[in-house]
Amino acid sequence: MTETTLLTEWTARPGAEAALRALLLELGRWTRAERGCLGFALLAAEARFVTLVRYETASAAANHAATPHFAALVQVAAIPLLADRRVGLFAEAGHAAGCAA
Repeated sequence: MTETTLLTEWTARPGAEAALRALLLELGRWTRAERGCLGFALLAAEARFVTLVRYETASAAANHAATPHFAALVQVAAIPLLADRRVGLFAEAGHAAGCAA
């Protein structure tokens, strides 16, 4: 089993930042409940957002795009709010030593 991370960078159109943030937070609530989801994080810097979703396997990550909440929240609601979106799927490459507290 290879842990897989789905990294998506979302750039909101001017004036759509708050609406996109709300949609991504809702997407996170639904995504966390998906089978095989290990975690969801949303990062933000002005009009740019990054979602990091960790899955147990690549197939669990692939199933994400077939869910009803993905269709409703991403394909229907979020896409019109975007200036740009970039998606990458990454496999775990190894572990580094832990960070100092």
